[in-house]
Amino acid sequence: MKLKIIPFYILIISLFNSCIGDVDFDQSKDIMISPVAKVAVLQFNVKQTDFINSDTGEEIPVRLDFTDINIFNNSIAENDIDHAIFKFEIDNNFNKKFIVNYYLMDNENTILEIIPFNVDENSSLVKNIEFIRGTTSYDNLIKTKRINVVVNLVPNANTMDNTMFLHFKSALDIYLNIDNE
Repeated sequence: MKLKIIPFYILIISLFNSCIGDVDFDQSKDIMISPVAKVAVLQFNVKQTDFINSDTGEEIPVRLDFTDINIFNNSIAENDIDHAIFKFEIDNNFNKKFIVNYYLMDNENTILEIIPFNVDENSSLVKNIEFIRGTTSYDNLIKTKRINVVVNLVPNANTMDNTMFLHFKSALDIYLNIDNE
């Protein structure tokens, strides 16, 4: 019976010995965390008939949507964002072309940055735009408090019907570097 207990004691002693030896707590000071925050920014769907005045039957050449954002109102935005990527997806099922302008604006509605898109008829567009720390575009992104999207319909002879759509969505991936200092 004593022979069976001896290996058990040796195992317990070796576990305690291995857990205590040479632990370097200063390594925790070198930790850097790099999470990615994913934020849906703006999304909308419009039908072709949304570009027609119901009273007059005339085309409405411009549609507008906006969103207020406050994700950059803290010290993390100032100190820990490494870079950010805006992701845009536009699916145009219309038989017309569009010019889409994405305006980054400050809290006084001053335009800081314009991101333009030319969207061909019956097409899809995916575009990623990177904002890197230390650039003017990055600084403008950090100052952004409102985003306006203006959709301009390019006139042509094609008729409109209610079965076609324009789907727009955008998201922002924010890459952080958070260190222990």
